[in-house]
Amino acid sequence: MTTLNIPPNLTLSLYLFKQCKLWVWDFDDTLINTDTYYKNDMTPAAIRERTDEQLTEEVPQWRYFRELANYLVNNGRYVGIASFGTLEIIRAYMNRIFGFNQKIFTDKNIIAPRYAQRNAISIGRFTPPPNKNEYIYTLMRIYRVQDFKRVVLFDDNASNVADAIAVGIIAIQIAAPSNGDKNSDQFFFGP
Repeated sequence: MTTLNIPPNLTLSLYLFKQCKLWVWDFDDTLINTDTYYKNDMTPAAIRERTDEQLTEEVPQWRYFRELANYLVNNGRYVGIASFGTLEIIRAYMNRIFGFNQKIFTDKNIIAPRYAQRNAISIGRFTPPPNKNEYIYTLMRIYRVQDFKRVVLFDDNASNVADAIAVGIIAIQIAAPSNGDKNSDQFFFGP
């Protein structure tokens, strides 16, 4: 039997750890408070310059997320982000959280529209898929995970969660203020 050596301050579901080879997060209102988009400069350069305090306001559980993702990757699990947000913004936050030139979250495993594609939405050239499953399938192909039961999705959107469950993915809905959830201690992905 293998010992997991889980750090004492890391909350981790042993069931999910043993069951899931691929861990996928939504970004908007799962990791980041989307109010940030209306309050702050969202250019990649500005994001990378955020102080720890500013980052905590925007991504409340970033320290836990960083520790968990590092632990998962160091223990043979795959991670990814499947988001309808903007790739450049997500990548900048991942570089701020994990360090510049980090290898945990890259263009390979952040599945999201690029800024140029987001601008095309307004003129009808880019249509996002109806749910996250297409993005999750992409991550499954990249990592050669063939069983939906070996994937966990964390998302604030109930329909994305339901669509993932419908194909056999383990999906967990994350509370977010934008959904009308009330318990502010439980907002966003965290322990």
